[in-house]
Amino acid sequence: MDLFCAVADAIEQADADDSRWLDAALQVLEKAAAPAAFDLRDVLVAIDQDHVLRPIEHRRIRAAIASIPERAELRDLDLTTPELGEHVMSILDARRAYGRALDTLAD
Repeated sequence: MDLFCAVADAIEQADADDSRWLDAALQVLEKAAAPAAFDLRDVLVAIDQDHVLRPIEHRRIRAAIASIPERAELRDLDLTTPELGEHVMSILDARRAYGRALDTLAD
């Protein structure tokens, strides 16, 4: 949820023609470990459906997530405690990377 909120907040703070929020998300998605990539894919699907975006942003999102298959939500996966910990840490790493990418793009 924290990753979703970070992306949603960045969208709401951006000007209508500012896609740095998406640039940052796609940078993170490209380098993310599988658990984080699945989670970020879900975030981008929700953003694509729920936010008013420019057509180019919709196309960029759909192109970026096309190769990432759908996966059950984290809470629905049958994971051992260590596996769950790895998933959570991967998602937290992606959240930190997203914040860093936004900061870099803002400079």
